[in-house]
Amino acid sequence: MIASFVCLLAVAAAPSVDPKAKELLDQLQKSWNETKTATYRMKRMERMRNGKEIREEAAIKFRKPNEVYIGCINPCGGQEVIYSETKNPKQLRVHPGKFPDVTLWLDVHGDLTTKNQHHVIYHTDLGYALGVIRKAWKAMEADPQGEKAEYGGPVTRQGRQVELVRLLAGNRPPTRVEAKKGETFLDMGRRIGFDPYVIYSANPDVSSINSRLSGGQTYIVPAYYAEKTELLIDPKTGMLVEEKMWNGDGELYEQIEFFDMVPNAPLTDLDFDEKNPAYKF
Repeated sequence: MIASFVCLLAVAAAPSVDPKAKELLDQLQKSWNETKTATYRMKRMERMRNGKEIREEAAIKFRKPNEVYIGCINPCGGQEVIYSETKNPKQLRVHPGKFPDVTLWLDVHGDLTTKNQHHVIYHTDLGYALGVIRKAWKAMEADPQGEKAEYGGPVTRQGRQVELVRLLAGNRPPTRVEAKKGETFLDMGRRIGFDPYVIYSANPDVSSINSRLSGGQTYIVPAYYAEKTELLIDPKTGMLVEEKMWNGDGELYEQIEFFDMVPNAPLTDLDFDEKNPAYKF
């Protein structure tokens, strides 16, 4: 979910970057580097490839390198998920919070875990998004194609002043990438460092994000995550408050809001253990 931060891909080469926008993005990177744990409440809207809008609200606990607890608030109240990339990178632990409320291990790339989701659970790590940004930034510095990063000034959100950064895509054309035998868009995205759902959206002939691709066949990989992105950054903490992304048709593609963010919260192993007495596994 939180691995949706890849919207930042549209940052421009240095000559097209507002200095204040770059300062805020650098502050975001620095704040993330200094953050070892975090708790927050998240609201998200994601537009699926078929146009359906998915809305969710959840309570999140996160610990580096990539451990996450998700307690769903709406619409799946009672559902809980635990994932540890170091202990079991291929599966997550989940119970639905409704009858039949059984606790299961699920494949992180399976149909149930990827349905109606832009992002897989290991994208919760903001470092995923920032890594994509760094890769894109280098490409844009080497060969700028009209991308822009603008400072939008201070705005009020959640009762406090935050700073707006606006990222605009340029004219960089999409590419075609050859699939390896047996891989999916999830595998390809991880291999080339680009968001798999965006690749999936650009290739409508492929039925699902985890469909096995034809080895040797090429698939479209867009140059940008979004045509326009707006980021609201808290200047006091350097953390993200909200992100909104629009697609090439001018539709709102993704919106994520972060509430009650506590960087470096005092989390322990018990917070990522299904035996925690506060959980319902």
